[in-house]
Amino acid sequence: MGRVLIERIRGVDCAARIGGDEFIMLLDATLDQAHSVLNRVHEKLVNYPLSIGNYDITVSIGIAWCTDTTSFESALQIADQKMYENKNRR
Repeated sequence: MGRVLIERIRGVDCAARIGGDEFIMLLDATLDQAHSVLNRVHEKLVNYPLSIGNYDITVSIGIAWCTDTTSFESALQIADQKMYENKNRR
């Protein structure tokens, strides 16, 4: 997962594992550019059959766009909420 993320970001961006099965990408991008990056990640993972034993691995993505006045904690909470909304639609 980490390799997929790192291969799809630019030098000014950052991708990291923040714990367990959760990853974060910090992008210096507009909202449209961020969606484009995440679409490329999603396309790569859809074509990457992931499973462990009898369990298929799925990916849910959430996105938050920050302004200069948005705290990191608020943005992370928004992205987390969006990710769970995405996960619950499956």
